[in-house]
Amino acid sequence: MSPVERKRKNIESKKSGLIQYIKTLYGALIEAGMLVVAATALYAVLLYFSKMLWNVYVATDVGQYYLAAFPIHAQRTINILGRNILEFSLKMSVLAFLVCMALAVVCQLLHISRFLYLNRGMFCRIAICALPLTLLVARLAMSEFGLPEWHSAYTYSLVPTLAVFSGCFNLAEKLFPEIGDVLKRI
Repeated sequence: MSPVERKRKNIESKKSGLIQYIKTLYGALIEAGMLVVAATALYAVLLYFSKMLWNVYVATDVGQYYLAAFPIHAQRTINILGRNILEFSLKMSVLAFLVCMALAVVCQLLHISRFLYLNRGMFCRIAICALPLTLLVARLAMSEFGLPEWHSAYTYSLVPTLAVFSGCFNLAEKLFPEIGDVLKRI
């Protein structure tokens, strides 16, 4: 094989690799969109159900007593459930996705996901990765949505974070190499 033919094959293989990565990226974007839509739908259904239960609870004598005895807590619940639930669900899901994806990419690049995520069962993944990620999402949700306390922000952040964290780690594994692999190629 002549040097010209070798160079042509090398260029074609690089183009083929780039095209393959673009296809992978396109598939990952579709997967990410579906993940956010599914998390939003799940969270919206949960919030609608919670709103329905809250309205039933407030209509009872015990609910009226709760409103009178704990007006601050009741008002916080009314404020959250009185919002546009679909918009709130979408914003929380997108926030959870962005936070989880950013940390998943960092963990993938620094070899951390290999130790904390990939070799664990689902319950360990939730305990080691999802619950700390929920703290970070809750902290950002406190400033974004005006949630006054940690426990309420954590509660509202838990479902979207649990819905998207696993998908984010899987997407990061598909799209980003570990930094050691990049250094070997260089």
